[in-house]
Amino acid sequence: MARGMSEEEEDATLARCRANRSKRSREKESQTQARHSFRVLVDPAGRGTGGIEIDIVVSNIFDALAMSRAVGRGREKEIILRGGMHRLHKTLELGPQDSLTTFLSFPGETATISGGVELRVKWKRWRCHGHAMEAARKGSLSCWKSRVVDQFPVKDFEFNQLFIKERRAIRSRHPNADPERQGLHTSLSGYLPSTRSQWGPEIVSSSDAVEVITRGIRV
Repeated sequence: MARGMSEEEEDATLARCRANRSKRSREKESQTQARHSFRVLVDPAGRGTGGIEIDIVVSNIFDALAMSRAVGRGREKEIILRGGMHRLHKTLELGPQDSLTTFLSFPGETATISGGVELRVKWKRWRCHGHAMEAARKGSLSCWKSRVVDQFPVKDFEFNQLFIKERRAIRSRHPNADPERQGLHTSLSGYLPSTRSQWGPEIVSSSDAVEVITRGIRV
């Protein structure tokens, strides 16, 4: 203690120090509770909160993000996703207004956010042409088709990847194989040279059905 202070003054000084520390501690605790006080649960199937303290329950990520933004900045927000696949019908855009926002899975569960479209297909045999038709007659090749455009979330939906049972499928080509591992007649790029390709009229008549891939060109 400072020299020259009486015992009563020392006691008063200690009391003021303890009071100040207690006040700062309460303010810090209050701020911490405020930062962690807002939680949004994304529960599409309506399985409930599972006993976890939740402020609001919504059915999709976009509603959860809107609720989180309505709280304002300066507070920590948690968007908790129930286990399973959460599919996006549009791009999920995050910006400065989403600072202090955390996306996490429900305790004990695994949630996945996907921009993919789940397709319910009904396969029908497709009449192939050229060499493909000859191979189909011999039983060495089968071509199937399914209409899926009606299942897309927006008009003019474009995609160039297909996943089957969470594995990336090989893109359709003739011969139907994975050239990176099996070789066959394809070029190193995995596609037939132009002199060997045989396209049916359904493809040739529509340029939108053909995707041209090349390498070594800078734009």
